[in-house]
Amino acid sequence: MLVVGESPPEGICVQVLLVGANTCVEDRFRALLGSDLCGVVSHDCFSPDALSGVPLIVVDLECLRPVLGAVRALSPRPTILALTPDESPEPALAAVRAGADDYLPLSLPDSLVLLRLEIASARGDRPQPNSLAETPEEHIATPGTQQPEALDRLRRSEAQLSRLFHSSPVAMAVTSLLTGQVIDANARFFALLGFAREDVIGLTDRELNIWVDTELRDDAVRGLLTPGDDTSVRFDGEGQLRRKDGVILDVLMSISLVTFDDAPWAVGSFVDVTAQKQAQEALAESEHRFRTLIHNINVGVLLQDSQGEILAVNKAVCDLMGLTEDQLLGRAPFDPRWHVIDEDGRPYRGAGLPMALAISSRKPVRNAVLGVFHSARLETAWLLVTAEPELFPNGEVKQVICTFVDITERRRAEEALRLSEANYRAVVEGTD
Repeated sequence: MLVVGESPPEGICVQVLLVGANTCVEDRFRALLGSDLCGVVSHDCFSPDALSGVPLIVVDLECLRPVLGAVRALSPRPTILALTPDESPEPALAAVRAGADDYLPLSLPDSLVLLRLEIASARGDRPQPNSLAETPEEHIATPGTQQPEALDRLRRSEAQLSRLFHSSPVAMAVTSLLTGQVIDANARFFALLGFAREDVIGLTDRELNIWVDTELRDDAVRGLLTPGDDTSVRFDGEGQLRRKDGVILDVLMSISLVTFDDAPWAVGSFVDVTAQKQAQEALAESEHRFRTLIHNINVGVLLQDSQGEILAVNKAVCDLMGLTEDQLLGRAPFDPRWHVIDEDGRPYRGAGLPMALAISSRKPVRNAVLGVFHSARLETAWLLVTAEPELFPNGEVKQVICTFVDITERRRAEEALRLSEANYRAVVEGTD
């Protein structure tokens, strides 16, 4: 049965004929389109007369083949949109392969359903162009006109753009935004993913199984179809693609929405950053191992800049000095409050500290002995210090790496031995 709307289309101006849909879908389309839903055809009425008169037919997937057979005799042929339950590739691919112009997932929100209907309607409403090959006399300029010259310039421009596309060092592909069907790609794209051209053109990205995360592709489509504040309709991001041999690539991608013949297409460019990612991960792992090693060794390690400010310390330094990491970072080594002394017990001057000498001389200072007041033990801790400057190519100091070994017990043993020797000499001299 055909139910035709009485009022002319208004609002979004989408003239739609709904075919073979169930009651719930019909109610949804009536609510969405109102009078723009110009007809509903039941599942058993597929005559050309019942399907004529509108530019866009939305048909249930089960009724698609009979409808396609019925509209074959219509001129102009309406645009056919097949209803699918969701965005999964199987029903969408079945619809497109059966001959539908596109598919319409019922799982989409109302705003995207309307947007797809508008796109499909615009595609169906456009006048059918006559190609130059079909009607050359309509495109041949009369004497005195500039049309042949303009056409020649257009052809040259298109040839130049084609050469730029196919010779680009960046992998590029043009796909149908809604179906993911690959329309064209350049040599770098095929090389990147390991496909031959005949393996790719005409298939969808889901058939090729190139997306590691298909939701990322869906997010890009939704982002391109949803108007935003940014006037440039483009999706930029980072993701992973799967090569034909199964190898996973990390890529930076930029996908732009363009319109060809009133249809939405995606032009994507992809840059392989797998090597960079692997290098970054290896560096991060190396730094982690190094930090773990430095943190856990018993030797104190301190890093300071060319101005003497402490940049990093390990746990051993904190234990040796009885201070926390926060108390050390950002300060000069051996703040006056730490009562630094030399091995003779005299206060150390700032310029005489091993770190300061390494900076001023730009040479290593090794095996210097100094004492520092240990706030937790309330005594002097004795340290054997080495300061190694790291230089820039121009000879300026970049940073200084200092190591500290606790020699307090050795110092006490040496003092005890000296005291014992002194007592022994006193006894011997007294007996004389």
